[in-house]
Amino acid sequence: MGGKKLYENIVIGNFLYALGFAVRAKNPSGISASVVNLLQQTPADTLLGDLLLEFPGVVRLIEFKAHDNRSGKELARHKALSAGLARDPEMQAISRSIHWYIESFPSEKGMEARIVPYLDAFPKRNELRRLESFIDETATEVVEKKSGISKEAAAQYLRWVRMTQGTGEVGSGGLLLVADTDGTLHYAQLLDLLELRLEHRLWIDRYEKRIERELEYQRELNRKPQRSLSRGYDIGGPRL
Repeated sequence: MGGKKLYENIVIGNFLYALGFAVRAKNPSGISASVVNLLQQTPADTLLGDLLLEFPGVVRLIEFKAHDNRSGKELARHKALSAGLARDPEMQAISRSIHWYIESFPSEKGMEARIVPYLDAFPKRNELRRLESFIDETATEVVEKKSGISKEAAAQYLRWVRMTQGTGEVGSGGLLLVADTDGTLHYAQLLDLLELRLEHRLWIDRYEKRIERELEYQRELNRKPQRSLSRGYDIGGPRL
C-alpha cells in the first residue's frame, strides 16, 4: 500500500461513472431507469450511508471509506447494525446482498479495495479485490434485473438501517433518471428516497407513450405541407 491519500469522493465519482458506462455497454439497445443518490455529507449519510442506488430489481447501499480513515464512527455504526440483526438471519441475508462496504487505497496497480458486505466489514481481514470486478458484477445484475431481493424487502431493510442509527429524519427526496436508447436523459422527482415504491416499468411505459405521441405529432406536422402542396398543384398546375 503506497502513494498519496485517495479521497472517498474521488472513488465514489469514479465508481458512478464506471457503473453507468458498464450498464450502458451491457444494455446498448434498452431504456434504463435508475435512482442514484449520493448521500455523503447530507443528513441521510449518518442514517443510511454514502451512496444509495436503485435500479429495476436491484438496490445497493454502499459505504465508502479511505484506508487511512481512523474515525471510530463507522465501527460504532457497524456494531449497532450487527446487534440489531443478530437474531434475524433473513434480514442478515438481505443485508449481505444489498449493503456493501468499500475501503480503498492507492497502490502500484492504481487502486485496490476491500469490498465486503457491510456486516462483514469488521473485524478487518485482508480481502482485496479489484473495484472493476465489483462494478461489472453490479452492472450485470442491473441489466439482468436478478438480485433475488424484492423491493419490499430492500425498503424494509433500509428502514431498519435508519432505525439502528438514531432518530433523525432523512429529509430528502430523490431523482429518477431514464436514459433513452439514443442517450437522451429524462428526470422525474421522487418525494422520498426511502420508499422505493416507484414502479420503474410503469414510469418507463408512460415515458415511451409520451415519446410516441410526440413522434406521431411530428409526423402529422410533416405530412401537412405535402398535402397542401398536392392540393395546390391539382388546382393550379398544368394538366396533361
